[in-house]
Amino acid sequence: MFATYQDLMKVKDMIYRIIILLFLTTSLSAQVKTHVVFETGYEDRHLGIYYDDMVNSVYYINNLYGKLELSAEYKGFSLYTYNKALFIPEKIYVYNPKQMEFTIGGEYQCKSFKIYYEHFCSHSIERHYLSDGYNRIGLRIKIL
Repeated sequence: MFATYQDLMKVKDMIYRIIILLFLTTSLSAQVKTHVVFETGYEDRHLGIYYDDMVNSVYYINNLYGKLELSAEYKGFSLYTYNKALFIPEKIYVYNPKQMEFTIGGEYQCKSFKIYYEHFCSHSIERHYLSDGYNRIGLRIKIL
């Protein structure tokens, strides 16, 4: 059975609260490692929609972006979130948001094994653009 949008928003809110709680506890415990990263740049993307081996639509998403990454780790457990905003330059000094991307997840690593869950969703600011999303659960085994 698939989760509803409201259920996913509740999970996202819960993970955000856990991450914030972990950031607040860093002053009390030096064992929790936290990371904050800001990234900016240019991204050249395109998306084609095919039907019966013919291209029906192609979307070009050429954007400047800003990305904020937050993570907290404790004894093999890790929680993280990435928030990315894609911008369109309107003037040389004015940039309007076009698309927002959110990633939240958690993982546990023990030696060469990593178990993880990740939720990704992308929401347009403008209604005629695309939305995207996935939920990923997996096991990663490091061989070498």
